[in-house]
Amino acid sequence: MTAPPARAIRVAVIEDIREVRDGLTRLFATSDGFSSAGSFRSMEDALGRLEPNRPDVILTDIGLPGMDGIAGTRLLRERFPRIPVVALTVYDDDDNVFNAICAGASGYLLKNTAPARLLDSVR
Repeated sequence: MTAPPARAIRVAVIEDIREVRDGLTRLFATSDGFSSAGSFRSMEDALGRLEPNRPDVILTDIGLPGMDGIAGTRLLRERFPRIPVVALTVYDDDDNVFNAICAGASGYLLKNTAPARLLDSVR
């Protein structure tokens, strides 16, 4: 008798650049062991629509228009304390890493991270 297949990791993406958002969403939707739990162009949009399709992991850009990803991470951690939030950004400086972690991010990845490594990190 074989074990039942593991449930896919449901990933929500919060990213304002459409091409990046669509690429990440497609990566998770088409990779074994993952599925998309939604993609959002702003933190405000995500905060208003995450609840019904609750993800297992949230990837958020730091440099979002309106509410930035650091302030948004604080709110996400308050609303969804058991869901890991990973900061995904172009910024590679100590201040942004420190601020994201202090806000409650579980991790920090650069946008140019190779897809296989991104999947491994989320897993």
